[in-house]
Amino acid sequence: MCDRKLNFFESKDPYVIGALLNIYIDINDLTQSYFSNNSKLNDKYMWVEGKKNSLGDKKSHGGFVKLLKSKGVKAYILPKIKQLIFNKEENKEYINKLNDIDINNVQIQGLNQTIFFTLNNKIKLLEFELCEEDSDDEEIPELDRLYDNDELIIEEINETNNSDESDDDSDDDSDDESDDDSDDESENTKETQVDTKETQVDTKETQIDTKEKQVDTKEKQVDTKEKQVDTKETQVDTKETQVDTKETQDDTKETQIDTKEKQIDTKEKQVDTKEKQVDT
Repeated sequence: MCDRKLNFFESKDPYVIGALLNIYIDINDLTQSYFSNNSKLNDKYMWVEGKKNSLGDKKSHGGFVKLLKSKGVKAYILPKIKQLIFNKEENKEYINKLNDIDINNVQIQGLNQTIFFTLNNKIKLLEFELCEEDSDDEEIPELDRLYDNDELIIEEINETNNSDESDDDSDDDSDDESDDDSDDESENTKETQVDTKETQVDTKETQIDTKEKQVDTKEKQVDTKEKQVDTKETQVDTKETQVDTKETQDDTKETQIDTKEKQIDTKEKQVDTKEKQVDT
C-alpha cells in the first residue's frame, strides 16, 4: 500500500544528475546512457548509487533515474543533507493564519545570512537568520585535503578499495570514463550552446525584420484607407454639388414658369382690353 512519502531532490538536468549519481549520461544520445553495471537507462525508475568525490565519500545517497521518451532524463535524488541552526522571527499578525495561506503564493528569498518567506512578494511571514558554526569552518575542502596529506588520503582510499575491490574498481573506471566523456561533452555542449544562441539571434533579427515589414504594410494599408476616405468625401462633395445644381436648375425653371404665367396673364389682359374697345 503506497501511503508513505519521502522527500527527494527532483532534477531533469543531465549534468546535475551525472554529477551526483554513479551513472554515465550521453548528452548527444540519451538512449546510450548506462548505469555502472553497463545496463542502459529505460523508461522505468531504477535506483542508482551516489557518485563518490575525490575523497571517496558519496556526494549523495543515490536516486531513482529514468528516460523521458528518449528526449530527456529525470531523477529523484536522495541528497546528503545537514541541519543548520537559525534564529527565527515571525509575523505575529499572520502566524495563526499560515494554514489558510496558499503555498503557491509564498516566495522564498535570501539576503546575506538571512532567508525570508514572503506572501505575494509583499508581506514578510517568516525570517530565518543563519547561526554560523565555527567547527564547520575548520574543515578542509576536498581538493585541498588531497594535497595537504597525500599519505593519509591514499591510505584511506586503499582501505576502502581492499574492503570491496570489485565495486570500487568498477566505480573508479566508471568515474574516469564519465569524467573524460563529461569533458568532451562539456566542450560539445558549449559549442552547441553558442550555435544555439547565434541561431536565436538570427531568429530574433528575422522576427524584427518581419515585424518591420508588417508595420510598413500596415502603414501602407492606412494610407490606402485614408485615400479611399478622401475619395469618398470628394464623391460626396460632388454629389452635393450636383444636388445643389439640380435645385438651382429647378428654381430657374420655376422662375421661368412664373414669368410665362405672368406673360400669359398680361396677354389675357390685353385681349380683354381689345375686346372692350371693340364693344365700344
